Amino acid sequence: MTAKEGGAEQGYIYGRDIGDGLWICVAPMLFTFRLMLCTEGYVIDFYCYERSADALAAAAMWDGRSEPAEGWVKAHTRMQGERWASHA
Repeated sequence: MTAKEGGAEQGYIYGRDIGDGLWICVAPMLFTFRLMLCTEGYVIDFYCYERSADALAAAAMWDGRSEPAEGWVKAHTRMQGERWASHA
């Protein structure tokens, strides 16, 4: 994925290069929109949002290091594994 492509070839509706070979991407899933921290060909962490607008807003603000904006319903991170939001 290149900055020019923004991940469209992989089906992402949003893609942003944050440096060091890392990308923040949003992809539509069957019932949610997945906000992801990715490297070339590998998803490191992801957070699922019920609405695309919430996932896109979170993606625009997320630094890829801390937890993204509230509103996600399910997450899988390398540090904590799979978990559901307490507000879900």
